[in-house]
Amino acid sequence: MHTFTLTKLTFPSFLHSGHDDSQGLSCAWASSLPDADKTKLSAMLKKRHNVAAEIAKTETTYVTLLNCLVQRFVCEFRQTSRGLSADDVYHMFSNIEVIRDCHERLLASLKQRVDAWDPNAAIGDIFLKAAWIKLYRYYVNNYDNAVSTVKQCKEKHPAFRQYMDDIEYSGTLFGLGLEGLLITPVQRIPRYVLLLTDMVKTTPSCHPDYQNLNDALAVIRELASYVNQRKMDSENASQLNAIQSQLSGFSGTLVTSAGRQFIKHGPFTINKKKEHLWLFSDIIIRTKPEQKQKYKYRQTISLKTCSLQAHADGFTLFCPEGNFVCHLPATHDAAPSPAFPASSTTPQPTGTPMAAAPAAAPTPLAADEWIKVINLNIQSARNDLIASAFVDKAMVSTSEGSRHFDELLASEHGRKRQSVVQRILESERAYVRLVVHLRDAYIIPMVEDHPDLVPHVKQMAELHARFLADIEIRASQWDDSKCLSDIFANVDFHSVYVVFVTLYAEYMRSVEANPKSVALVTEVEARDHSQPTFRCCMERPLKRVSEYYLLLQEFSLYNTSKKHDVSHEALLRELVRLRETTDDLLAKGSAAATAT
Repeated sequence: MHTFTLTKLTFPSFLHSGHDDSQGLSCAWASSLPDADKTKLSAMLKKRHNVAAEIAKTETTYVTLLNCLVQRFVCEFRQTSRGLSADDVYHMFSNIEVIRDCHERLLASLKQRVDAWDPNAAIGDIFLKAAWIKLYRYYVNNYDNAVSTVKQCKEKHPAFRQYMDDIEYSGTLFGLGLEGLLITPVQRIPRYVLLLTDMVKTTPSCHPDYQNLNDALAVIRELASYVNQRKMDSENASQLNAIQSQLSGFSGTLVTSAGRQFIKHGPFTINKKKEHLWLFSDIIIRTKPEQKQKYKYRQTISLKTCSLQAHADGFTLFCPEGNFVCHLPATHDAAPSPAFPASSTTPQPTGTPMAAAPAAAPTPLAADEWIKVINLNIQSARNDLIASAFVDKAMVSTSEGSRHFDELLASEHGRKRQSVVQRILESERAYVRLVVHLRDAYIIPMVEDHPDLVPHVKQMAELHARFLADIEIRASQWDDSKCLSDIFANVDFHSVYVVFVTLYAEYMRSVEANPKSVALVTEVEARDHSQPTFRCCMERPLKRVSEYYLLLQEFSLYNTSKKHDVSHEALLRELVRLRETTDDLLAKGSAAATAT
């Protein structure tokens, strides 16, 4: 067996050599550049050289880790099985040897180019020719099986367990465990995206390598998207299986090929009986609490064939299975959180997985959120039903009619994206008017009696004035390439709203207990009945962040084009942030209301 004794990562000398890129000014491809650009070319080419060297350096590290996997495990177990069968070894490591071989050739090509670097040097073609890109899909598909096999074999085979105890997290494995090494290929793909993106940024558009770099980046981005989707699918399947283990009497399976997502759960009184609802992207499951972390299955309701009517503290579901009047309980003990692992922080298009226990008491915000999220998923489920009636996904890539359908669908989604943007704009205009009215008509005149309230409302008004200005500009320039995530990323809703929501009940009590303030409120409301009342103005901010979340969630449903991939990832991050802010505000508001 080939021995492997490297204990410290080292890099060849070609990665540390300097190079003069000033000769790039005399290259034929640079002759067409304006003089102003030529002055920047030398610095740009130097950065390009540094990025290329960084790609080669990280590739050296990566190949070293791949060799570690192959030599310390695959080859080792072939020679001394330690209780493992050939199938066990294959399930753990799948095609890692082939991946290693491909990357050794890739590294050799990179070394050759970087070693002889000059301004005309190119590496884009190396990545385009690399066969390893196709190999990763198989490796990623097997990854969960690999991790599971490792755990099972540790339990079943003492010799294997002893070997792992001796070698894991040692210098031989560079301080890593086997699972840390197994995930390395999965983590390498997004690293290539970042490195090649930097390479494109430092390559002039007239450079002969520019197009190949962009083509290679597009291919690897598609692979990265596939890897991310597989990761989310795996996490979602684990969560669904964990939920299913809590449901007694449920004979079906929650994991489906249609990509069912868990949204939220909570206690309800349904037709005057205590139950617990589980909302998914396409169904609602009715259960009855039995004991800690156990629920008795009662019924599955399809969202594709039901409708909802809202009322003050809940809603009524109308469906073929029957009509169900669902009320949030007036008071209840917090239900135990299901014993499933926390979901990914990446939200799904149809909602946000929630693993926390339900709220301790109903609020207008809690009921409103349930209603809006269920309605959103009803619409999404119906759209899926309609689409499935017209589209044979197996024929989409070859049918001219399907391509035309895709074009029509993309156009329709573009219109819907713009419609949501317009609704956000109109909603923000109305909200700013309300906050300004609250500030000018009520809060500022009360400054002597309620000085603590003034700065919070002023800060809120200033934040939303800036936010509205940004949305106005984006909406006026809107086309299908634009996004919303950057606008929301620039606004810290949490810091502005957390104090207001926490002190809301105290503020209202202090105003209502002050005769002078009550007289002012009465006078302002009598003077202009077209303006919202003081209570309405004070209650509206309690719901605003959750409204943003629902609007952005709807917007995310129509990010279906590849050109939306990058902005969609940023949008999902903002949805997570808004979801977390909403949950925190709801918890603090409920706690404050209970305390008072």
